[in-house]
Amino acid sequence: GTWFTLATPGAKQVDLTISGMEVMAYQTAISINGNRNDPEGWIGGVKLKKNRFVRIGSFREGQAPASAAVRLVNGRSVVIEGNEFLMIRNLTHCTGMHSIYLAHFSSDNRIVGNSFVDGCGETIKVRDSSNNNVVERNRFSQQEGSALLLDSYCDTSAGAECTKAEPECPSWNN
Repeated sequence: GTWFTLATPGAKQVDLTISGMEVMAYQTAISINGNRNDPEGWIGGVKLKKNRFVRIGSFREGQAPASAAVRLVNGRSVVIEGNEFLMIRNLTHCTGMHSIYLAHFSSDNRIVGNSFVDGCGETIKVRDSSNNNVVERNRFSQQEGSALLLDSYCDTSAGAECTKAEPECPSWNN
């Protein structure tokens, strides 16, 4: 399951810092969830600093694959700084796993000074109008995947089956 989830249906600025924790052996470590269908239904102001995320993903036979160690859905102005991501992977479907996944309008976030070791899938993924995110001064080692940073969106015009009713869009200025 997920170690920590913070969710809100409408726009909400929160003052929450998670720091100095070691989170180990969960499918997802942290999920910060605004409204994935409404750009105005964001959640913001969270800080994740100096944490260790270890052995996050799906490691047991028959377990559904995980998608992220840290996931933001319509997260705004979130700071992810000085964290360690160690062994972030799935036993199967490793291409769908990400250390950090910024999805559906997750914009103006900062991913700075983190360490990523022994992960699979694209290490950091931005999706569907997740704009103006800064990724700098991070260290990557032993990452398996097609990219360290990937921008993606579900394109129904290409015949893709998407999970949202509204069309998804590429992300800009990351």
